[in-house]
Amino acid sequence: MPGYHGTHNIPWDGELRVWHPAGDIAKAISVNVPTAYTNCDLYQRTVALIDRPHAPAYVVDFFDVRGGSQHDWLMRGSADHDQRASANVPMEKLDHTLLGPDRKLVPYINEGGHRLVAVGATCANDKPEEGAELQYNPYGLIRDLQRAQTADNFVATFEYVEPDKPRMELHLLADVQSEYYLGTAPSIKRSNQDSATVDEVRQPLVVVRRNGEDGLQSRFSALLWPYMQEARLTSFAPLTADGQVVGAEVQFGGYTDLIVAPPQKPEQPIDIGEHDLTTDAAFSIVRLQDGKVIAAELNNGTLLRLGTFKIATEGSLTGEIVEASGGLQDGSTVLKIANLSAGHEPLPGADVHVEHADGAFSLLELKSVESKDGNTYLHVVEPPDFSIEGEKTKFHFYPIRTIAGRPKFRINYCVSWQVQS
Repeated sequence: MPGYHGTHNIPWDGELRVWHPAGDIAKAISVNVPTAYTNCDLYQRTVALIDRPHAPAYVVDFFDVRGGSQHDWLMRGSADHDQRASANVPMEKLDHTLLGPDRKLVPYINEGGHRLVAVGATCANDKPEEGAELQYNPYGLIRDLQRAQTADNFVATFEYVEPDKPRMELHLLADVQSEYYLGTAPSIKRSNQDSATVDEVRQPLVVVRRNGEDGLQSRFSALLWPYMQEARLTSFAPLTADGQVVGAEVQFGGYTDLIVAPPQKPEQPIDIGEHDLTTDAAFSIVRLQDGKVIAAELNNGTLLRLGTFKIATEGSLTGEIVEASGGLQDGSTVLKIANLSAGHEPLPGADVHVEHADGAFSLLELKSVESKDGNTYLHVVEPPDFSIEGEKTKFHFYPIRTIAGRPKFRINYCVSWQVQS
């Protein structure tokens, strides 16, 4: 998850859609990196860690992608211990790697090498000729494949070979267009990075694959559930609005969590009719116990309503940064801003989402807002990782560069509410 600029590894590419690190029952992040692949305009991961009463937390994971014609979602087992994986449906054993039938791994002669290589090449370190038929060579390392299709949720259970260690269940929402694979892949860490043995020290993994026409759009919805007999999962189901999966319902014990994380922040509130749930937030969660709302959280939105329960807030505070002097050594913690929107009064500690003109983003921590001599200033905890030079932005950390344009910022309104006992 992102840290603040002191980590020296930001700005990052992409759009930070949700940053919700301090909720009472949920911590969440959502990042879209549309430049990840040249033929994609949406490549987004949304992950939330959800606390449970008297039991380990669970994770929900939504992966959205649009572009290309084949989408793969992967989950690997432990990097530290021997594990095996099994499925809840019959699996067909395959006699080839994830490259597919009649495809072979092109060997890597030494360190380095290309991921995309020419089919039938003799060395993965050779650059493919223009127009050559290509394969994604690392898939040749994924073997011991089993495959299935199902109209129900696919469930894989990861178990340790060592006794008395907990299982982890991976649940994937049903999708009749998906193929599901179990397989194994090299475990570089447990082989101590020894090239002579790395292919023999394996770890289990799950692959979910969708194929279609160019411009394919997919949402993979997964749940990582720590198995405990006394707190068993009873349901993992989709939440839909206008025929689109926008979240998930998770039931355990007497609790129901309704987690809403649409692929795009709604411009208008969306209605999840089966639950009488309405929201315009980029991320929200409502927890019920025996049918009654006991907790709710909202990030980057103005409305969350379930039946007669309602949270209504002001919108995000937005504007443009027109003066900033960054760098940890000589930088200033005062940012001059302009074009400030009407919005909520942000509290100290709020997150300042900075959106740069080239699509990168930074994350700052707010200390206070000051109005002085007709100007408005943001005071942040540490100097930013960038400076404003006229109409340009200069970045102080790798990759050091100067770009045209000044950054915009957004301070989202976040609400975390619980019934007081």
